[in-house]
Amino acid sequence: MFKSWFQAMVAGMLFCCALSAAAGLPFRAAGRIYMGISSPVTPDDFKDTHLTGWNIGGAVGKSLGERVELTLDASYNAFSFNIQGYLNTLELKDLDEFESSAAGGDADIVTLFLNLKAKFPPPGDQRFVPYLFAEAGLFHFSRDEIQYWGPIGTDRIEPGVSSTVFGAGAGIGLNIALEEHAAVFMDIGLKAGFTKGEATTFIPFRIGVTFN
Repeated sequence: MFKSWFQAMVAGMLFCCALSAAAGLPFRAAGRIYMGISSPVTPDDFKDTHLTGWNIGGAVGKSLGERVELTLDASYNAFSFNIQGYLNTLELKDLDEFESSAAGGDADIVTLFLNLKAKFPPPGDQRFVPYLFAEAGLFHFSRDEIQYWGPIGTDRIEPGVSSTVFGAGAGIGLNIALEEHAAVFMDIGLKAGFTKGEATTFIPFRIGVTFN
């Protein structure tokens, strides 16, 4: 848990630095900060052994006209280990499961994506503006080692894993205007990291503030 909060704090500090630098850019800056929940989808050994977690992140970039934004988006996603789900994957007999326990196994996903956002303001009142987004970039997945204690002779440690691969994502959202250059937003999408042999995917739901 301490590691998760430390990494989130570092990501927040880096984003604040980027936000300060954006104030002096010679073009119209665009950005956002957000937090929300993330739900694991695939593969099964990720979905079955981890609980829905939380996310935090932000982005900074530029507006390309009134309807398009191009930003660099950084997010941190934390997933807690699901002990019962892990034991279920072992297909233990009832007595063996009663004598078993496990610890560790928390997972983190960090993404650094180039994000393209297309807005679709309705005619007339533009307080509520739907949008689509697509993104791609670096996808880092890590999982702590798992310690398993079972019936005599079955204790073991499953080593942690860590990999950085190409990733992509897409989704839909809604801006709710606060004033001319700021809005509250909420969106949902699917992010995938193309890890060896299979895709690691999750669904992030985010709420935050965007400006341009």
